[in-house]
Amino acid sequence: MEYSVSVLVSLLVRGCTAEFNESAVIEEGLFNVADEHVWDVLFDILKDNDIHRFMLERLVDNLGFKMSDFKEYLRETGWTKEYDFTKEYIDFILNEVLKWEKWTFRYYSHIQSMDFEDVVRETGTEIAKEIKETLDTLIKWEAKHIEKLEKLLSSR
Repeated sequence: MEYSVSVLVSLLVRGCTAEFNESAVIEEGLFNVADEHVWDVLFDILKDNDIHRFMLERLVDNLGFKMSDFKEYLRETGWTKEYDFTKEYIDFILNEVLKWEKWTFRYYSHIQSMDFEDVVRETGTEIAKEIKETLDTLIKWEAKHIEKLEKLLSSR
């Protein structure tokens, strides 16, 4: 099945929103975590989420679109889920972040496995290659985050 560039861009923007949503969980969690090791792991993932977001935004720009063209997915629209961890346990926070990591891992893997024939035809092989390479990098980072979180959870 072939996918047009605009559908691919929409999927990339949705991935950016997932990075925002996960960051919201982490931000809220950092306010409620006293354990320094947990704080360090969450902060590293938060930083990486910002890098992921900028990587995705670069791809969107390179495909000739602007993030603002997809306001329905952006954080400012209020689409992000609100979390209240004031009475929750650290393990709940870590498991919630782990769910987001697993989701983004699968999501980026599915985008990467799509047929890029239309993208190559519309934008050329270089941009399609950059998209595939960026998705590969994101998938590897998400796998590292999953491993870190699972290790942290198993040690608690």
